[in-house]
Amino acid sequence: MVCILLSCILSSCTTSNKKGLPGDRPPSVFVELNGEKYSTTQGSYCWTNMCVDKVGPPELLQNKKPIRLTSKAIAQIKMDYKPQPTEVHLSLMEGNEEKKIQLKGDGQFKTPTKKGVYYYVYSVWWDTDEKGKQYHGDAAYVFSLEIE
Repeated sequence: MVCILLSCILSSCTTSNKKGLPGDRPPSVFVELNGEKYSTTQGSYCWTNMCVDKVGPPELLQNKKPIRLTSKAIAQIKMDYKPQPTEVHLSLMEGNEEKKIQLKGDGQFKTPTKKGVYYYVYSVWWDTDEKGKQYHGDAAYVFSLEIE
């Protein structure tokens, strides 16, 4: 599944960013839990006619501490950027498998209840918007949660 995700991300690299997504790289993404904001780690992306391929979530996060929680919570993924992505997906990595996590319209999702460390991939795409503008950029972000 990770290979499928990476190929989807990289396949959009063939289109240019002619309509101009602002910035020289994808915007930052945060996870908010209990009023606290936590940074995510930039994964693979294609932006401004450049693609960067990175390793998978566990490898990207091996030297970073997971976000710690003591119980189930509602988390929210936030991106302060215009235009917002036209498509978003959140996946929970379970070994070599990806499990799609349902996001509410405002980027909220429920955290797991069992103790353990959980790796997430948040994938976003900027494609043609409702007004016909073509952006063509994509990015993946990774983060981990530890339920204590």
